Amino acid sequence: MKMFFAIENNMNGALVIPKLMLIKFVAEKIGYFTG
Repeated sequence: MKMFFAIENNMNGALVIPKLMLIKFVAEKIGYFTG
């Protein structure tokens, strides 16, 4: 269980920037569709 959480934390750390880029992209799309 502890090993799983350690791996997940590493994965989350590596995915922070792509997640932020994805959120920014989605936010722009939503702004485009609503605005």
